[in-house]
Amino acid sequence: MFEKILFANCILQLAWAACLEDDGNPGTHDTTKCKKGHCDVSIGGQLYCSKCSVDNEHLVDGTCVASATDQADTKCIDPAEGKCGSCKDGYFMYKSGCYNSGGSPGNKICTSAPDGKCSTPAAGYFIIPTTDADASHQSVVSCSDSEGANGKSDKIYKGVEGCAECTLDNLVTTATCTKCTTDFLHASIEGGTACLTECPEGYFKHTATSGKQLKTCQSCSSPEESLTPAATGVPNCIKCTYDTKVVCEKCDQDKYLKTESGTTSCVDEGNCNNGFFPMTDAQNSNRKVCALCSEADKGGIADCETCSKTGDSVTCTACTEGNKPNADKTACIPCSVDGCDSCNEENVCAKCATDKYLTSTGQCVDDCEALEGYYSDKSTNKCEKCSPVCKMCTKTADQCSSCPAKKVL
Repeated sequence: MFEKILFANCILQLAWAACLEDDGNPGTHDTTKCKKGHCDVSIGGQLYCSKCSVDNEHLVDGTCVASATDQADTKCIDPAEGKCGSCKDGYFMYKSGCYNSGGSPGNKICTSAPDGKCSTPAAGYFIIPTTDADASHQSVVSCSDSEGANGKSDKIYKGVEGCAECTLDNLVTTATCTKCTTDFLHASIEGGTACLTECPEGYFKHTATSGKQLKTCQSCSSPEESLTPAATGVPNCIKCTYDTKVVCEKCDQDKYLKTESGTTSCVDEGNCNNGFFPMTDAQNSNRKVCALCSEADKGGIADCETCSKTGDSVTCTACTEGNKPNADKTACIPCSVDGCDSCNEENVCAKCATDKYLTSTGQCVDDCEALEGYYSDKSTNKCEKCSPVCKMCTKTADQCSSCPAKKVL
């Protein structure tokens, strides 16, 4: 195993050492060597030269060739300062040198170069628009070259760092990445692309099971419809996570985050209802959320099922089974009285439901007249005592329906 690793390292070192530099001392001009610090052109995993040590040597296929050789003849035209002035037919300018489109390493960049300009880029490269290309300027750019190259108009045409495949629209100067080398492809709403290890806020990482670009950054609110596996966005969501579904963590400024049965949504304030109330969570960057009525740590009421909010105050309208709201509806207390709306203390009702009447013992009944000496007062929803002259009464205290012993109506 050690021998295999050592062999691999040696091969890698040989690949990087193919470009030979001068010693870097002032005034040094080593023939057929690259200027110190200029073995900086990476093609197919190997380094090539971008500037010769000797000013008038010809930079051909990434190596420096003496002027008197056949290899240099007419391929690199008008060399100066260690760079080519222009390239002959079949060759193209790339990083200050002329490369053969019909041989290695040039054909890894461009496969056709009539009149010294690249017309057919290899995979991973794009060509500068023909209206801005000539034999004396770089006409092909790597998809991953974020520094870019000048056309004859001095426009700078750039790739995208970490990009493996791309296209260029004639109306722009920066390529659109269609496939990243290893990272997640992010397409912004402004139209630009980037290859990122982490997706920006408002997007989530998605790894597809099929397609050209498997790893992408998808919008929390509107991911692509053709994703496999599918991912449904949360409208108006500006921060989220994703595992098997999109889970929103933060909504747009005027929306409230609501989590119900494991599903998140961004809703208007008025839709923080049916067991929720709207609030601003100071413990979570002041995010607007729909809190559960029972979340006491967020201003809710323990054991409360439905509630309402007025100003900063939350009041409970219904509690969990076995509990009822207290009289001012600020707490849920144990209360098992049937038909009771709110309790003063355990099992003592303070107010009955609208179709019930409250007795003097804190119970709720359908009809007070079933209790001797009481009538149903519809104005108070309470059982009120009949007049002493009545044994039983109806509607009012002195409207007797039966009299005491020895009395007649």
